[in-house]
Amino acid sequence: MPFVCEFYAPAKLVYTIGYGTITFLELCQHFEELSQDSRYDRPMNKIVRYAHNQVVQLSLEESRSLPAVKKRYHRYFVGERSAMIAPTDLEFGLARMHMSYTDEAGVETRPVRTLTEALAWLELDPSADSALAAWLEDVETRVVKPIMAATVRNNSTDRAG
Repeated sequence: MPFVCEFYAPAKLVYTIGYGTITFLELCQHFEELSQDSRYDRPMNKIVRYAHNQVVQLSLEESRSLPAVKKRYHRYFVGERSAMIAPTDLEFGLARMHMSYTDEAGVETRPVRTLTEALAWLELDPSADSALAAWLEDVETRVVKPIMAATVRNNSTDRAG
């Protein structure tokens, strides 16, 4: 599964990192698994970050069916706020398109450029919460940076070969 979810219960926060090639089926499986995860204390705030240059393989029809998929899980995700970190113009545009589909399902989604913007929109302040700051640093060091580095390495190898 090309998703890693890290949970921070005190702030009701889940940090989801997507990597590799993500298909519609895998996205649906992610929703199912998250809805059944005992750590998911709904409603939660969510930070979503995709590894650089990863691919989401969704047809236009699949993209349009996302609201229906999300509606199936409405009772699990109602009240959720999801900040999608999208640093490049292409990622930001795709995140805005995703936002238009998920808003139909009653999930508030916002594309942002940085983790700092994501935290601000979710009304989380690591400077005022040292435990949150330590957790974020741990997730960035232990999970995000290695995935990003591996993605960059794999993309460089793909282009060279």
